[in-house]
Amino acid sequence: ENVQTVASLGRLRSFVAEYTGMLVAPSRKMERTAHVQGLAFGFTEFAMLAIWALAFWFGGKEVARDACNFDAMFKAIMAVVFMAMMAGQMQAFAPDAAKAQRGAKRLYLLLEGKKKDDELRERERAKDRPATIRGDVEFCDVEFEYPSRPDAKVLRGLSLKVGPGETEALVGKSGWGKSTAVA
Repeated sequence: ENVQTVASLGRLRSFVAEYTGMLVAPSRKMERTAHVQGLAFGFTEFAMLAIWALAFWFGGKEVARDACNFDAMFKAIMAVVFMAMMAGQMQAFAPDAAKAQRGAKRLYLLLEGKKKDDELRERERAKDRPATIRGDVEFCDVEFEYPSRPDAKVLRGLSLKVGPGETEALVGKSGWGKSTAVA
């Protein structure tokens, strides 16, 4: 719908040019960020493969000297490399774990605060509520208008009877006197 309006006014080219101009600065920033991230990824891949190569080179030397057999060398390399990989992966989750811990703390404080608020509200309700309520509530042909607007009647002949333990609902449009009747 909005594109049709722009096109009908003959402003499509100017809007596209303006939008393209607004993308220049963010695109340059993202291009620089992509280069840095690419270099970092390349370095980490190089480091991982270099460690594998170094481990196998050193392990081969040890096997050649009869310091250990091939199975022992291979188990040692796997243990060290996988331990290093797990440590690296755990470091990657450290920021998420910290965020989760902060979120859990905020949630706990929120729930504790709600619990205290609910207790306070219940105490206030208990103070305001009489122990028992007896009797009928009855409106007989009630009329009401606000002193500032005597020409606009809010209640016009409201008649209502509510007995003990009964519930009534007042339904109507805005300004028809529902809140006024309860007040």
